Amino acid sequence: MLFFRPTRNPKEEIVVAKNARVDSGSQVINASYQAKEPGTLILTWDNSFSWMTGKTLLYRIDMATCNPSSVAAAAAAASS
Repeated sequence: MLFFRPTRNPKEEIVVAKNARVDSGSQVINASYQAKEPGTLILTWDNSFSWMTGKTLLYRIDMATCNPSSVAAAAAAASS
């Protein structure tokens, strides 16, 4: 599961993506999420579909922050 917990209300959990069964070893999953406000992104993995067989999970998370004024300036420059 993938949840987003906004800083303004840490008890709120917004579901970004639900659990999905993936054929292990044969799929690469790429996804992205852009938060609209400050908060915490919570990623969880579940092996309940195959609890008798262990899995190795490889993941990479890239985080970028943006300054709203620089985004607006880039958008204005692109439209010129």
